[in-house]
Amino acid sequence: MRFLPLLALPLLSCVVDRQWEDLDLREIPFENEHTVVLGGIPASMRVLTLPGYDCPDGRAARLHVVRRTDADAVAPIALLLHGRNFDWINGAEEHVDGTDKLSGPWSTFAVEDLLGVAEPTTAGAPPQGAWAAGLLEAGWALAVPGNCWGDLWHGRGVNDWGDEGFLRLGAWFLQDAIAAAHAEPGVSSDRLVVVGLSEGGRGIVELGLEGVAMDAAVIDSSLDWLSPLLGQPAVNAEYIAGLERIFDDALGDVTDVGERRDLLRDELQRHSLVHLVEQEGWRVPIIYAYSELDDRVDPALSRPASIAISSSYGGVPHRVLDWQSASHAPSNQVLDQVREQVAWLTDVLGPTPVLQD
Repeated sequence: MRFLPLLALPLLSCVVDRQWEDLDLREIPFENEHTVVLGGIPASMRVLTLPGYDCPDGRAARLHVVRRTDADAVAPIALLLHGRNFDWINGAEEHVDGTDKLSGPWSTFAVEDLLGVAEPTTAGAPPQGAWAAGLLEAGWALAVPGNCWGDLWHGRGVNDWGDEGFLRLGAWFLQDAIAAAHAEPGVSSDRLVVVGLSEGGRGIVELGLEGVAMDAAVIDSSLDWLSPLLGQPAVNAEYIAGLERIFDDALGDVTDVGERRDLLRDELQRHSLVHLVEQEGWRVPIIYAYSELDDRVDPALSRPASIAISSSYGGVPHRVLDWQSASHAPSNQVLDQVREQVAWLTDVLGPTPVLQD
């Protein structure tokens, strides 16, 4: 059984230790390998900071906004959420997998990697950024927040500051990032599509639980149904300890190990797509993809949501896909696959505003 939601291959240390550049709020050209394949899409990227959102290392959290520059029509927003944002510092003052994900540089790398503009960490790896290219081609603007709080997009500032020394703010940053992106020139608030890759899918659940209106959602390889991890406490001890910090407010002052696990199990199940669909009646048009062969996530964590959607959605538009691939969240590497999914979204939602040269 692959109950291994932690990072399978550590990011190279040069990524998180690189020089932190001065923030430049000017628009810069945007291009990745997939937009080049499409013949080039005139686009720009702007980096924003939001008041009140600092990373645990003291640097400002960042929101990247990408939009086409060849269009007069305003573009609707596609919110892209990155994964691997799980971290805590243990008693030995070490990060859970040896990589500091509680920092501005790491979260910026995670965003740039999702967009396909980061320096590759593995030679010969397929380029990321297919979702950015496919959505830009179809006329969407992109809002991509960076999560530097290691909180699986759950943080609402109610974790134990005395124990951790910082507040986790991922869920609140999501909502304010949407508002900030809608305020940007050339961006419309008429539609919102949210794409979550890996742990990014959990951000969609957090938005759904807050009642944030979405027109469609895309989830690829989400670690959604986390409660099975509690059944193997020895194997998953460090991950469970991190979950207890992230969901600290639900555990209160309970010290009994069994009671804490029961409370944590209830909270993990409530903060899942399975619960959102089956218990809350959430019916947003969705593409839900996972793989029974995922080399990073056991299907016991991702399959339950596929079953919930397939059995509960009825006539509401939905796609459930099993990649049958060992790759984790592979869609962001395959442009043709993304273009097919974007075409499905267009059929469901209608075309985006006509691009005007």
